Amino acid sequence: MKRLIVVIILILVMLPVHAFASPLELKFEEEYSGVALVNLQNKVSNDKNIKSPSVNQSLSVLKINDYVFDGNVITLSGEVQYKEVKKVFAFKGDAYQSGINKADTVFDVVNESESELSVVRLALKSSANDYDLVSDKALVGQKTLILYFFDEKTRDLISFDIPAKDLGLDNVDGSNFEYSNSVTDAWIYKVVEGEYQEDNIIVPFAGVNNSKEVNISGNITYTNPYGNGCNESHSKVAKASIVGSSIMGDADSVYANLRVDYQSLTYNCGPGNYQNVPNAETAIWFGAYTNPIKINFNFSGNSYVDFVKKTNWYGDFIERPFYSISADLSIGKGPVSVGSSVTLWENYDLDASQSTQTTVYFGGTDVTRKADFSFKNTRLYDIGEYYTANLVIGVNKASTSKSLTASFSVPVYGNTGSTLYSTRTNSATISYSNT
Repeated sequence: MKRLIVVIILILVMLPVHAFASPLELKFEEEYSGVALVNLQNKVSNDKNIKSPSVNQSLSVLKINDYVFDGNVITLSGEVQYKEVKKVFAFKGDAYQSGINKADTVFDVVNESESELSVVRLALKSSANDYDLVSDKALVGQKTLILYFFDEKTRDLISFDIPAKDLGLDNVDGSNFEYSNSVTDAWIYKVVEGEYQEDNIIVPFAGVNNSKEVNISGNITYTNPYGNGCNESHSKVAKASIVGSSIMGDADSVYANLRVDYQSLTYNCGPGNYQNVPNAETAIWFGAYTNPIKINFNFSGNSYVDFVKKTNWYGDFIERPFYSISADLSIGKGPVSVGSSVTLWENYDLDASQSTQTTVYFGGTDVTRKADFSFKNTRLYDIGEYYTANLVIGVNKASTSKSLTASFSVPVYGNTGSTLYSTRTNSATISYSNT
């Protein structure tokens, strides 16, 4: 019996402290060396042959004061010293499964108010690669916590590679956590601007309706400031379409739709080494609250051009907090007997919420030839968000050769939604007759 007690005591002595802690809480003054990129430029070269960034580098030291991991949430505080200054930090982060490798973990971080540095990357790599590591290449193949800080005022980016075992994270497996499209491995867009690419493809619908569809898409590539890491390509596609009928008479309807249809993240770590994560949320926004998406309708044809009798609109979109949601509608008018000419414009403010349709009726001697919708105080971001603008047409005089064009103007924003990269324009036209 005494021998058994001695054995048990020895086992207890040999077990690490965190084996009994729930949650795991460590108080220590551990220090780690890191690399700081000082005065980081807004845009870096995407040339993978560049092995070191063209910014000032500085050695940095991370000192951890308090640390807790309860199995789902990590809490960390301490200070970072570099450039002969000290900056404090404190943050919490919920654990999620990585979209690149299920065994990896990414954290959705919230920085505390007292922090002088923001966390822009926090990831637990189950087996760190060379391109994952900046400050400690000796950790290749080991489970490693990757921690990046950023000071937006001085544009200093500071990286640390921490052995997972030091924090008791060596048994943490990312596959045990929930996966979320909104918590990704992407981080570069938070610190530098990217390069923008675009393309348009017109794809006719097949079916009973008389329809045309165009893609409004963008791809922004953000280059890793450390030179040897993985670049990020953020892609988003919206489907823009006009839907009517091949034969349309008085009071028939035409719809123009703009809908976010696809998005993905691609991590490019070198030739042949890339990983695509479809449906992951990206650093691309369509429209801005003060620079909104616009849809324009324009009738054309022979001398008997049709006109607008009624309009309405609705959608599912991101709303600007504390502002009324509405569409500015500009109407171009002209006499019914003068073909497609427009003699004046009238402006309307179509107040609405997401759940209501706003309708405007038109009449009088001058008929409406053109309609421009501008969706102010709203923007599109996630898959499924959309706008729909509807026209009810009036027939000027029956004819077999008429057309209606819907034009789309879409400002494309990147980074954290504040940087305008391009304004995409495209149009789709349907031809129809009245008989």
